[in-house]
Amino acid sequence: MKTAVVTGLLWAGVMLARLFTGGPVGVADQGGGQKLLCGFGLANSRPWGVDGADYVFTTWESHPWFGETCEPYRSTQLAMIWLEKSINRLLWLPGDVDTRGLGVICAILVGVIVALLAGLLPGRWWIRAAVASTIGLVYADAAFAGFFVSPHTEPVALLGAGFLLAALLWLGRGVTVLRLSLVTAVALVTIGAQVQTVALVVPVCLALLWRPVRGQRWRRGAWWTALRRTPGIVLSLAVIAMASFHLASQPERQMAAARQALVFGSILYDNPGAAKDLQGLGFDPQAALAISELSDGDGTVISLPPALNAVFNATVTNTAIARFYLSHPAHVIRALGWGLEGIGRLSADHLGSYPPEAGHHPGAREHRIAVYSWLWGTFRAAPALLVILWIVTFAAGRSVTRRRGLRPRRKAVGTVAMLVPVMIVAQFAAVLVSAGRVESTHHLTVVSFLTATCIPLLCLSLWVRLQGVRPRPHWQKAPGMPENRRPLASAGV
Repeated sequence: MKTAVVTGLLWAGVMLARLFTGGPVGVADQGGGQKLLCGFGLANSRPWGVDGADYVFTTWESHPWFGETCEPYRSTQLAMIWLEKSINRLLWLPGDVDTRGLGVICAILVGVIVALLAGLLPGRWWIRAAVASTIGLVYADAAFAGFFVSPHTEPVALLGAGFLLAALLWLGRGVTVLRLSLVTAVALVTIGAQVQTVALVVPVCLALLWRPVRGQRWRRGAWWTALRRTPGIVLSLAVIAMASFHLASQPERQMAAARQALVFGSILYDNPGAAKDLQGLGFDPQAALAISELSDGDGTVISLPPALNAVFNATVTNTAIARFYLSHPAHVIRALGWGLEGIGRLSADHLGSYPPEAGHHPGAREHRIAVYSWLWGTFRAAPALLVILWIVTFAAGRSVTRRRGLRPRRKAVGTVAMLVPVMIVAQFAAVLVSAGRVESTHHLTVVSFLTATCIPLLCLSLWVRLQGVRPRPHWQKAPGMPENRRPLASAGV
């Protein structure tokens, strides 16, 4: 307990220092923040005519919005905004909402996540503190930390992923209704952060159904086994229902714009057979030819004539896009290449990190802590190694879960190491189908974060696995050895 508290407090302090020492840093807004905060009647207080992608403007003030200029945007990040708005004056910050206040809240929550991990992981105190700190180092990296001082939806998605890791570790020790409920609650918050995070339904339901609830030994029989599965089944159905509601409640105009960006920015990008592929999406030959002639093939989203735009919106649906990719493996390969390159870049370099008064050039990026960004140079040079990392992490986790005689605390590491690659693949596929090539690094932020956590998870899984194969002297294994001569189990393992 002491290790967890000290480690958590340390990392909360590290996050506060790296975000604010020497001036605040964050991630600039390219329009997504306005979609989110206009629902609170807020607008960014930046000078007129200044590109919001170049600098970080932290203050948001009251502003009247009318009609289509502010459609409701559904995200659990709104709860974080509401919390910051409630304490904004207590922090002596200007405006109605200031993203520096969000940074303070997120830094504290990162400390909580690291503390939970340090308390739930196996091993001696220094091993638990070290592994939890490597997760804290992911949050502190320049590729992710800036999002905590921004109006984007990534903060709650990244924090939710960390809390989900902790909840899954606790669930891996033994399945109870309380632990299943906690995983469900954390998953719903994480899934509700973005449209793409809905894909986490798959690994979350897998975790909820992995094992039945622990039962008393004397209660045996098929009926009791089925009853022990009921909580996981019910909660899985609840997760699916809430995820479906989250998708259905998104503004249709924004979803249509996203589909249009996917078609022009990915499917038709540098595509000599554009007309044929448009027919594969469901367009008739005449409409397909007209749209292909209007497209330049450079990824630019064009403005279609009203009649053709109506046909486009009626034809291109999420189902049509999924069906297109399933029937066109060449486009799947292209999308995989773009996605791996996006993860390999790790950081959304098209968005600035500094406020204008910091004196940096427009769009300048900060690198106060960039350990993982430095390690990522290997993946930038060879993005295919990312797939190998996912596979090896999954295999190491499976090896841990299959080993007999391990304590639940250690076996839980293997379970999480298996689930994280599944989370990555599900989220990766969702981003490619919903966003494609355009701003892939930004859209794949959660995938990149989970990929970074694979490194400490892989190391810990290998350590747990190798702990069980170290040879022991024959005198320690003798069946008649007195109890006072038997080796004591390591404390805290």
